[in-house]
Amino acid sequence: MAAFAIVLTVLLFLVATLLVGVILLQESKGGGLAALGGTSAESAIGARTPLRKVTVYLLVIFISVIIILGMVLKRTVGVSSFKPKTGTGTGTGSNPGDQRPILPPENEGDF
Repeated sequence: MAAFAIVLTVLLFLVATLLVGVILLQESKGGGLAALGGTSAESAIGARTPLRKVTVYLLVIFISVIIILGMVLKRTVGVSSFKPKTGTGTGTGSNPGDQRPILPPENEGDF
């Protein structure tokens, strides 16, 4: 499963690099951020030029790989890895009730 996650990560990097390149190759319409409001005659789904079609396909692949990679990593690493780490404090750690969260030192002068 870890090898599959590595392959997906490499694929994600390649697709992201291609996506940035294809976006930068597109000609500017001069609309700036106003084009986000849907003022353009062509939408992203109804793209007419081949470069825009490639952009949409790469975007769909990019989002799909992110979702699949998230599911693979959740299964491989486990949900518990996203929880904050806890320290044993003064206890031995054998009893879960002895565990306390790890906190930074309380030196008020040091930042």
